[in-house]
Amino acid sequence: MRRLLVACLLTVSAAWALPAVSSAGTYIDYECATAAGVPVKAEGFTATESPKSSALNTCSTAAQGGLNLGLASDPTWTGGLGALERFQAPPDTRIAAVSLKRSTSGAPTGSSFLTYQINVDGALIDGCLPSAGCNGDVAGTVSRDGLNAGTLDLTAGCGGTIANTCTTPIRLEARSVAVTLRDDTPPIPSNLRGSLFAAEAKSGTVDVVFDVTDRGGGVYRTVTTIDGKLYEAKPVALGACADIDPSNSNPYEFAGAVPCPLSQVGLTSTIDTTKLTEGVHTIGVSVEDAAGNSTPVVAPGSRFTVRNGVPNGSPAGRTVNGRLKMWFRDTRTSRQTSVFGTRVVVRGYLRDRRGRGIRGAEVEVFHYVAGRRRLLKTGLRSRRYGRLTLILPMNLFGDSRGTRRIAFYYRAIRPGSVTSRANLYLTIRNRRGGPQTEGN
Repeated sequence: MRRLLVACLLTVSAAWALPAVSSAGTYIDYECATAAGVPVKAEGFTATESPKSSALNTCSTAAQGGLNLGLASDPTWTGGLGALERFQAPPDTRIAAVSLKRSTSGAPTGSSFLTYQINVDGALIDGCLPSAGCNGDVAGTVSRDGLNAGTLDLTAGCGGTIANTCTTPIRLEARSVAVTLRDDTPPIPSNLRGSLFAAEAKSGTVDVVFDVTDRGGGVYRTVTTIDGKLYEAKPVALGACADIDPSNSNPYEFAGAVPCPLSQVGLTSTIDTTKLTEGVHTIGVSVEDAAGNSTPVVAPGSRFTVRNGVPNGSPAGRTVNGRLKMWFRDTRTSRQTSVFGTRVVVRGYLRDRRGRGIRGAEVEVFHYVAGRRRLLKTGLRSRRYGRLTLILPMNLFGDSRGTRRIAFYYRAIRPGSVTSRANLYLTIRNRRGGPQTEGN
């Protein structure tokens, strides 16, 4: 099914449409404990008890518990008595795999009506039956994959008919259950809006806002790429709708059968354009469900323009081509030697490539001695015709040779990168004719 939702104007243009087909995915619901043994609740199981049996769910986030079920109370037990814990696949999902850490107590050796079973859609994957007999108690992990099932049942009790009896109890405990659920349905976004879609260039913080619905595991996260690289992967809800084990490579592991909300209104992906360079960028925004099914919200490669800075100088049209030229007034070159305590004057200009001046522009001035920045002057501005004048302090010193570098930086857009620079080299002598260094 293809549904065209909306076409949105960015700086150029971008179409937002649902794909015809979205690949199905899976997610893992951990019940009672994770693969690493972290305790969680087991809310996906529903208990059923016959007389003289019990099904206990002691799983919690506070301490290690378990699903413990089987015969209880006083003997004897007639055939058909027992307890059940059932996991039902949520709507629009199917059980694709299961893995259980289970153990038994009271399992017989040989033929007996005592029975425990782990069934998937009624098919036995572990256990013992009265017809086959048991080999005593077991402990360990049972795993099955390649499934396409709706229910997982854990049972323990007395088998046979009401005419049969059991004289000793049997219990089955599961301390960790991992159910892999298959989800074939991608999320469906709608009502796209946000400041990213304004026609003008973008500055500051902009956003993409939309609503979304899902069937299966629920709406999990938004994924935003900028210039083809991951910018943000953001879960849309708190609580169970978060990867329960971020240390591994699978982000689709949860503590819940339906871990995420099935609908969300006003989901927002926020882009801080001040962290991007000036100019044209590409963006893509998609929404994922808990199984990793992804639907594009803003098509990958959609273009927008960032313009946070302002022209540094006037007229604004000349600033992009502004070029610095600096020299010492006395030598008309980039190098000069002076005596400590005398005044040194620097001249220069800021012009475009056609020689036209740029006035009112801020030029940054840095002083470097032996590679270390020692002084920053921020008040140098170009005057009429782009002229620049700087009177240096008379108490300057240099490195071991008495030399310091004076660097001038011009940024055509502020904030922005340096677009033109110039360097001057001043050597300062002391009254004895030697190099003027710090402290002498």
